[in-house]
Amino acid sequence: MKNIIFSIMIWTMVALNEFFAQPTLKIPFIQKNICPFEFGCDFSLWISKSKIVAFRIEGDTSKVSFTLNPNDTFPVRAANMHIEKPGIVLVTKPIESFQVGDTVFVLSYTGEGMYDVWYRGETYNRERFWDYADLAQFEGLVVSQPRMSWWLMVELKSKKKGWIRLINRSDSGVRFDENIDMGKTNEK
Repeated sequence: MKNIIFSIMIWTMVALNEFFAQPTLKIPFIQKNICPFEFGCDFSLWISKSKIVAFRIEGDTSKVSFTLNPNDTFPVRAANMHIEKPGIVLVTKPIESFQVGDTVFVLSYTGEGMYDVWYRGETYNRERFWDYADLAQFEGLVVSQPRMSWWLMVELKSKKKGWIRLINRSDSGVRFDENIDMGKTNEK
């Protein structure tokens, strides 16, 4: 047990050193025109299945534009992922362009096990190579999970526009709690 704790302390020190050596990642990091589902997004017509608040300004929950009621229909005009806190992964085995001790920042899920990650000022799309504990199978150790929200600009038939904030609730991939029929989004 002491060896495990000592190893974690050493890896944490290496990760912190790498973290402070990297260029700064501006938070929130906003990715424009994102669809986080394996089979794509159909933004033509969605249906709210519960009350959902739409805000006036993307990224700002202080001013409400309108509230969607159950069975309201609306198209989505824009879909941007806001990474409020990047995930942090410590590389434990060399993989692709990453070396042991590198710190990689997880931004967002892009479907089919792929994620956008940020490393030394560049964004890469990589298959998940990290886990919490199974370091025999994976090349990276999760230090912290990302926190992100999907902001959708919606428009009502009355031409009123607003932004819906869907908070990601999944540790791997995406899952939103809001009750919305997303039409043919993410269907084969």
